[in-house]
Amino acid sequence: MFKNTAQILLFTILLTLVVVKIEAWADPPPPPAGTTTPAGQAASPAPAKPAAKSPAKPAAQAKPAAKPAANSPAKPAAKSPAKPKTPAKSKPKPPALTTAQAPAKPAEPTALATAENPNAPFLPVGVKPYPKDADADGILKSFLGIPFRVDGVVNDEGRWATWNRPDKTLPSPGFNCSGFLLEAVRHLANLGLTLSQAAFDRDDDSGPDSEMGLDWDYGLDALLNLTGAELDELLPAPKNGKLQPNEAGRPEGLGLDINGPDFPKLIQSLPPNGVYAFAISKPDRRFKGGLSYYHVGIVHADGAGNVWIYQCTARAGTHRLNLNNPGGIAAIRRYFPPIRAAERRFVLAKLNPARLSLIPPTPKATLAQSPDPEADPDAAKAPETLAKAAEAVTKGPEAMAKPIETTAKPIET
Repeated sequence: MFKNTAQILLFTILLTLVVVKIEAWADPPPPPAGTTTPAGQAASPAPAKPAAKSPAKPAAQAKPAAKPAANSPAKPAAKSPAKPKTPAKSKPKPPALTTAQAPAKPAEPTALATAENPNAPFLPVGVKPYPKDADADGILKSFLGIPFRVDGVVNDEGRWATWNRPDKTLPSPGFNCSGFLLEAVRHLANLGLTLSQAAFDRDDDSGPDSEMGLDWDYGLDALLNLTGAELDELLPAPKNGKLQPNEAGRPEGLGLDINGPDFPKLIQSLPPNGVYAFAISKPDRRFKGGLSYYHVGIVHADGAGNVWIYQCTARAGTHRLNLNNPGGIAAIRRYFPPIRAAERRFVLAKLNPARLSLIPPTPKATLAQSPDPEADPDAAKAPETLAKAAEAVTKGPEAMAKPIETTAKPIET
């Protein structure tokens, strides 16, 4: 059929052109934009373009629809009380504060009066309850740890106050030395003695016009008023009334030198199970007579050979020391060191509850003020002493018997 290669090649080219032409006729290219297409072919391209445009238009219309959707949740959000719920949760706070403050308001003392003893004292807030059959140590230990307060006392209604403002109730406990003595005797005697009874000027010799000065013998009066003792029953027995001159002719208080050799002997001579009040005097330039009975407390000789001194001081609050050993004697002497060449004198009176009553003494024009000997500048210099005393109270009687170190200087007047 083909005579040479050229003919074969030519036939192949022609055949290829024919095939291409047939394929082009069977599937023509889409018409260019803007041209008119035959009716048979318009159906496929026409829907393609509108289909592309129709989603675009609905998309554009969907935006306005989205805005109302955005606005509609905003209105319900404003109407929904989300924020009002928060204040509703915070409302319980004021009641909580009120409830927390309610217990602090009262702290009312406990009345110990009964039908058998309507004149029993109150148990002040902060003082530990003790059994009805408690002995003297059991009662006195309930006061340990009560802090010192200048002029602090429990008033006649069993509330914490001060001697010069017994009508003004204080929220927390606090004694001075005479405030502790009064409250201790109230409970030891189971009798609600009054402030006026404790401060009564027995000999009318320490008023504003006294030659010795106002309240110069306050501690001695309190000692006698709260024990029922008479002057000639004091230990050691006095020689010249309330005063006795020293070798230089200056007045000195009753008793013996707390820093002298006879003081330990007096302590060792006390019979067991005896309860005493004590008073300490010193030369004191604040008073016209140069002397004051300025500190008081309790001494208890128990049945186990111990002699406890209970007192309240600025350095250690209400605490006790065992005087029937060298450590206790050394400790009490640190509290009351000698004043120059003068003496601090110590005197005792035995507590006799049968002599005490609620019969009021002759009223005074003003209630005597108790000098606060421990409220001195040197006391503030030894805060570590208070911490040691508090620690000793926690550890028990053995620790309290040890001497309490102090850096305070001797108080000079």
